[in-house]
This record gives sequence, structure tokens and C-alpha cells, in this order.
Amino acid sequence: MDGRVDVGRPSDGAGSTGSGYGRRGGNRRECDAMGMSNETDPGDDGSDSAEEAYVALDAEWRCVGVNAAGARFLGAPEEKLYGSSLREAAPALVGTPFEEALRTAIGNDDPGTADGYLADRDAWYELRAYPDDGGVSAYFRDVTARRERRRELEAYEARFEALTGSTEQVVLTMDDDRTVQYVNEAVEDLFGYEPEELVGESLLELVPERFHEAHGATVDHYLETGDKSLEWEWIELPGRHRDGHEMSLGISFGETVVGDEHRFTAVMRDISERKRRQQEREADIEFLRNLYEVTTNTDLTLEDKIDRTLALGCERLDLPYGFLTRIRTDDDGDGRQVMVYTRGDHPMIQPGESCPLSEAYCRETIEPDGFQAIPDTVAAGWGGDPAQERFGLGAYIGGKVVVDDELYGTLCFASEEPRERPFSEAGRMLVRVVSRWVSYELERHRQQTDLQHTNDRLEGFASVVSHDLRNPLTVAKGHLELAREKHDDEDLAAVDGALNRMETLIEDLLTLAQEGEAVTDLEDVRFGELCEDCWRTVRTAGATLRVESTGEIRADPDRLKQLLENLFRNAVKHGSTSPPSHAREDAVKHGFTGSRPEADDAVEHGSTSPPSQARENAGSENASEPSVADAPEDTVEHSSTSSRPEADDAVEHGSTDSEDGEPEVTITVGDLEDGFYVADDGSGIPEADRETVFESGFSTSEEGTGFGLAIVEEIATGHGWEIRATESEAGGARFEITGVDRP
Repeated sequence: MDGRVDVGRPSDGAGSTGSGYGRRGGNRRECDAMGMSNETDPGDDGSDSAEEAYVALDAEWRCVGVNAAGARFLGAPEEKLYGSSLREAAPALVGTPFEEALRTAIGNDDPGTADGYLADRDAWYELRAYPDDGGVSAYFRDVTARRERRRELEAYEARFEALTGSTEQVVLTMDDDRTVQYVNEAVEDLFGYEPEELVGESLLELVPERFHEAHGATVDHYLETGDKSLEWEWIELPGRHRDGHEMSLGISFGETVVGDEHRFTAVMRDISERKRRQQEREADIEFLRNLYEVTTNTDLTLEDKIDRTLALGCERLDLPYGFLTRIRTDDDGDGRQVMVYTRGDHPMIQPGESCPLSEAYCRETIEPDGFQAIPDTVAAGWGGDPAQERFGLGAYIGGKVVVDDELYGTLCFASEEPRERPFSEAGRMLVRVVSRWVSYELERHRQQTDLQHTNDRLEGFASVVSHDLRNPLTVAKGHLELAREKHDDEDLAAVDGALNRMETLIEDLLTLAQEGEAVTDLEDVRFGELCEDCWRTVRTAGATLRVESTGEIRADPDRLKQLLENLFRNAVKHGSTSPPSHAREDAVKHGFTGSRPEADDAVEHGSTSPPSQARENAGSENASEPSVADAPEDTVEHSSTSSRPEADDAVEHGSTDSEDGEPEVTITVGDLEDGFYVADDGSGIPEADRETVFESGFSTSEEGTGFGLAIVEEIATGHGWEIRATESEAGGARFEITGVDRP
């Protein structure tokens, strides 16, 4: 059998198997002896091919009996089929419902049935399999004609049901000249014609004129070729009412042939409302897509965003006017409405136009409910109202705009003509959404403006600090240097330390003022290499750096470098592994009096020896050159200008010689899923302090300015990152920076 078995056409249903046929008289040998060539199923109308293909199989699926029709069915001479396996003789049956039905009869001793489509014959076959002495007697019959008749009957029944059971639908028949032969009473409701007015007339009376030619060509093409250019089961086409207006129709076509005459049946229903809702949904989706593009466009100003949003709203609502108002109310309840942004050419709806609130529709919009949708203002009772006299609007819809929990104004759309239909729920929701977005955008703009003013004041302060404090400080340090050349006095050394600390505070204040700005120019930074570069600029004494990151991140390299250097310096200075009690004693000894529940040798804790003058001067533009003898220790916040030897390798860097008083600490830099971390094996940060360590001025040592980690947080925030302090695996401090992008 060369053809494949294609079980189940989409239009005819899938092939099926089952049981339920009774055992036919006689076993397979008796059937073979009788030929079975004219066996028919009880109740069969005999109109299908009467000859059945009979095949008998034993328990091993070998052919032990076959008639002539069976041989033709299997595609081989009878003598070659005896003793052969059915799977070999008809491999196309393997894996189909036919095989399943045969297996049911052989294995379960139950009759089985199946039907399927044979593509090579373009025909449907039915199988009935009966168990017989461990084997099976199988009968295949061509049932194509029966199935076609069944389909025709079902189609006829469907048309009949449409004709008799659905009075709301128009049922119409016409001949091949498109002349109406019959139409039911429903045509009057849908098209405005009485049935008798259309019978004998052309169907084109119900078709918009622009489709006349195409309609005629389609019918003629079908009559000539039998080719359906459209799917007859359901077609969506426009129809024309008697008064000329159009509606959307859903049409099902059928055909009846009587002799040489054709009768076409059309069942029509009005789907205009459904189409309208569908179009509204599509328009809503398009509006939201466009609104998203506008609101997320960082290149647009606030004015541009609101203007485009008003334009989108006018287009979607099919209203010519859109406006954002500012409403100012007095304590006595009076107030004014001022037009801020507007769309349209209404003379009273232009930027800057104002009126008493009592003459504005918006006086109702700002009530607690905060929303109005009026398709017809006169019908809604606004006729003769001062607002109607001033603006003369026919339709109005508006929502309340609230900024920082206070009334700002309203966002509205309107027209001078009333609407034929009420505002849809989707349209109402649209205005609510836009009103809330405008509220949010105005609030954000106000916050940005306030922030910009704050930054401007901060920059002014930084300028004053830089000029008015640095200059006298430089003069004071010069005089101090001259005084120390004449007198070696401990009091002068204390003055030197105080001046150095003032310089450190000035540097940190300037840095903190600059680092709050958002980062806009990002580069691909080789993170591991940058860590090593930063390590070379930090006085690390007995500290060791382990870099476990080799990838790249997106960052401003200069600001990232400062972030890493600050974290490294804090880890080196505050990474002491001395017991917490010692650290607390050190903090008290050096003047820290704040109450703290945990050890004070965490990030801003640790070394208790006062910093040398030389180290405080390192990194300052105006610092005098220190002597080597005066430089035993590092500072927390500022890098040393002394050079370091090159690292021994790219992974671990450290010093084998720890200077007196310097803690020995290992700092590890590694990757996170969306960022990186810097950890040490020092004494860690008390849990109660992990939020406050980033606050400006937070410090537990006299030497620290308290700005180091505040600067780190500002840099991270400027990149759009997040930073948190936690505990490392070794019990020390660990800083996790997340939200970092990679190339």
C-alpha cells in the first residue's frame, strides 16, 4: 500500500476508534470461503462502494485470508499477501487509528472500529475489526460518499435552522442574476425595506455602490469556475440601509442547485456594534502605546509632553479641545481658573485665559469625586449656566489634577457640539489615566525644580567654601610653617593637625557636592584592572587585595575609581581585627561619646592613633612636603600621593611589611549577579549602624570626617545603583553594589 493514511481532515473531523459492533456471523475462514465481497453493514443505504475489502490476520498479524477487494486495498496480489505481516504489507497503517482498532480486536478480544482518510485515493474508509480465534477479521469500506451526504445534510440543516430559528437575522435567497427571490421580515429592522419591496429587485440595493462592480465580478467568477474567492461560512462586508447609512454585516452564504438553476442563501446580521467595540479596543491600545512613547521620551520637555498628550487625547476622544487648567481657590471659596496648556482654536481656551471659577465647568470637576463626563451639556442641565454662557461647550469630560496631595487644577477635553453617544467606559478611563499621569509629571517636575534649586545653592556654597575658606587656610598654613622653623613647639604641631583636618573637611565637602549629579556618560570599564589601579593609589601598609572579578561594567571610570578608593581606604583604616572591647575603649579614649551597642571598629571605626601631619597633608593641593619620619599612618578618606611598587600578580596585591599601628586586613572584590561587592575580614559593622554609615558626618573616630561613605553612596546613586552594608563571610564589612549594567 503506497499511499499514506491521513487521519482526520480539518473539515471532516479527526479519525476515531471504538468498539460496539456486534460479532458478525462466521469466523474468518467461513468469511473467506464465502468471499465476503458483498457484505454490507446493517442499516447501510448501499450507496457507498458495496464491495468491502476483507483481510484476516492471525495473532502474529500475518495475513491468513484476503478477498480481491482486500488485495486491491493493500496494493498487492492475493498470493503474495498470504503469510505476510500486515505491518510490512501496509506500513502506512502503523500508528493510526486503524492499527489501534486491530490491536483492540486481537489483544482484547473486543470488536474495534476506526475511520480515516487515505490521501492517495482521496477517500475516507471505515474499518470494522472482529476478534476470531486469537486473530481478527477486518473489513475496510469506502465511505466517502456517505460522509459527503452527511456534510450536505448538516449544511442544509444549518441553513434551515437559520431560516426558521433566528428571526433577528435577515435570511435572503437570490438567483444567479443576483435577483432577490425571498427575504424574511427581519430585513425591515436591518435595512429599512419591507420584504415585498425587495423581492424581484437586485441584491445590489443592499450593497454600497462602491462595491457593486466587485460583487458582480465575484458571483460571475464563481458561476464560471466554481472557485470561491471568499470563505462562505462567514464574511464581514458593509451593507447599505435604505436611508443611505452603512453598517457592518456578518454574512453566511449557502448554495442550492436545482437542475441548471442556482439559488444562493445569505444569512445576515448587524455586527456594527461589535466592530465598533473592536475598533475602540484597537484605538485604546494604539493610544496607550503612543502615550507610553511620549511619557518615556527623556528628550521632551514637560511642556512638549503635555502638549502631545493633549493632542493624543483629542484624537482618541474625537474632541477638538484639550486643556490643562490651574485653579486657585480663596479661603472664602472663591477662585479662578487659568488655562495653562491648550489644544484647539476656541477663543476662551487659550494659554493665559482665565475666568472666575463660578463660570467654569471645572468647578464641578474639582469636587471630591473629581471627574465629569457630559456628552450633552444642555441635556445635563448646564443650559443658562455661567459656564455655558462663557464657553458654549456641547460636550465635556475632565478629571482632577492633584500635585503633592493638593489641588492643582483639571485636565479636560471638550467640543462645541454635543455627542450622539455617551462617553464609553474606555474613554472615561483614558481621561482618568491621563489626569493621573499629568499629576505625577507635574509633581516630579516640581521635585526636580526644587532639587535643582537645592543643587544650585549647594554649588554656591561649594564655591564659597573653595574660595573664601581655602585661601585663608593656605595663608594660615604658610604662617604656621614659618613659625615652626623658629620654634619647635607641641602647640604648633596641634595647630598643624587642626589645619590639616580643616583642609580634609573642605575637600570632602566639595567632593560630596559634586558627586550627587546623575551620571550620563557611561563607558565599558574593565572592572578588575580598575580595582588594581585604585589599590596602587591607596596607602595599604599590611593590607591585601584579592580581585575575583575579570569582567566589564558600564560606569563613569573616574567616579567609579573614587568609589573604590574610598571603600579601600575605609577597609584599610577600619579593618582592625582587634576585639570589639578594645575598639570601644579606643573610641572612648579618643573622644567618641555617642552611645553605640556594638563595636566601634567597623567601617568608620578602628585605628585609634592620631593621624600624622604628613599623612593628612598627602592628597591636598596646598599641603607642605612631609618628611618620612612624620608619616607612620594613613588617613581614612584621602589617598596618599606616595608611589607604590607594581603588584606581584593580577589577582592578589598586598604588603609583606605592616607598618606599626596599621591593621592587617584582606579586602576582596567580587561579582554579584547584577553588580559587585567589596568585603574585608575586619571586625565588621554593627547591624544597627548599617543604615546610618552612609549618612554625611557619621563617624566614630576623631580623625574621620564622616563623608567617605556618603560620597560612596552619592556616586552609586548617580549611576542609578543601590548600595547596602552587610556582613562578610569572614565577619567583616561587606558593601554590595547592585543594579549595575554590563556590556
